[in-house]
Amino acid sequence: MPHSELNASQIPRKARRKGFAYDVFLSHNAKDKPVVRELAERLKQDGLRVWFDEWVIPPGDSIPLKIEQGLEQSRTLILVMSQNAFVSEWVALERHTVLFRDPTNAERRFIPLLLDDTEITDTLKQFAYIDWRQKTQEQYTRLLAACRPAVSGARSARERRRQSPAVKFFREHIGPIDFVAVTADGRRAVSSSAAKMVRVWDLETGRRFTTLRGHTDVVWGVAVTENGRWVVSGSDDRTVRVWDLKTGQCLTTLRGHTDAVYGVAVTADGQRAISSSADQTVRV
Repeated sequence: MPHSELNASQIPRKARRKGFAYDVFLSHNAKDKPVVRELAERLKQDGLRVWFDEWVIPPGDSIPLKIEQGLEQSRTLILVMSQNAFVSEWVALERHTVLFRDPTNAERRFIPLLLDDTEITDTLKQFAYIDWRQKTQEQYTRLLAACRPAVSGARSARERRRQSPAVKFFREHIGPIDFVAVTADGRRAVSSSAAKMVRVWDLETGRRFTTLRGHTDVVWGVAVTENGRWVVSGSDDRTVRVWDLKTGQCLTTLRGHTDAVYGVAVTADGQRAISSSADQTVRV
């Protein structure tokens, strides 16, 4: 898999302003994928937002571009060290670590993970690593603790959820969920995600009501009109779309922004939409 080098100046405005979309990015050689997939599933089950290529790169998408975006949006890089990686593409894989090894970049973490008995390169010997040759619970606990973002209070979100049996979970999204809006009557929730779509949920049943498809890139902001008839969404594809909440049809596409649209809002009468963009403008 090809990779590209990244430096701190290339971090997009959305990553600096909004925080990280992923807790973990798994950088690995394709031949190690079965082991890495198992680790990705385990981290995901423990509540982490994991960037794993199979989950976030659909057929037809640019692999180098998606990798660059994933690195930009990730808090922690796990670099899988193995004989397969050293032999075929270690130089490319190691380039990923430049941004994460920067001592001035305190918000990011870099974690080497040793998969087999291969010799660690000189540039990485200075870093403490996770020994994944035996896959022990002790090593996994160390890895999980290092990858988890800081949480406030003594209990994690997972612990709080276990003590809240009335909470419903909506699990169909692939990738991080960026924004959620709720209709005024409290019957529907609307969520945006990195999967280029908007999902509408029935809050009483906990089931998906409909999916709004049409954006060609990450969907950031969503808003619902007070009458519950329309949904407005903004995307990295530089457009704002207006949807019929009942039918799921896109009623119109608003164009004019020259960069990603991060936030949207609607007026109380439902006649105006307001959008904010990385092009440094707000449009009505």
